[in-house]
Amino acid sequence: MNSDNMTYKLTILFLLKNAASPLTTSQISEYILRQLDVNYFQLLQSLGELREKNLVAADVYPGKTLYSITDDGLSTLSFFEKDLPEALKEGLTRVLRESGFEIENRILTPAEFVTDRKGSTVICRILDDHSPILELKMAVPSAETARTICENWALRSQEIYDLLMETLL
Repeated sequence: MNSDNMTYKLTILFLLKNAASPLTTSQISEYILRQLDVNYFQLLQSLGELREKNLVAADVYPGKTLYSITDDGLSTLSFFEKDLPEALKEGLTRVLRESGFEIENRILTPAEFVTDRKGSTVICRILDDHSPILELKMAVPSAETARTICENWALRSQEIYDLLMETLL
């Protein structure tokens, strides 16, 4: 493995270790491209290789993938973090702090469905900093209906949550 590729991978691991929450592909690339002269496609390749080796985990939601460092990634980084230049580590830490990402709480609204011979089941969630605050599971007659519900969930989840709270309280 060439040293540039190793640097890219260690930089991704360092970034994910120091972020308070998982990062999207665009956040990872934005933060790293500010600090390193790296080709975007090389960065994506490095991220893919880290994922294949289970050094990073990817949670896939409609429209985005969130990456976090795994225990194996933390272990690997602990051995090689000394190889990252201090200026790079300081720059990444500063970028995270300046972006406010360390303290940012994110509301996510993932929705997914599974289909079997009986029909489809839709699972819609509202997550606050990756902790569930609402989970709604329902049976629907078809995959098409399930797909429509999943697409609308991100747009209407707050309205549905408010209606549930109003009705139940």
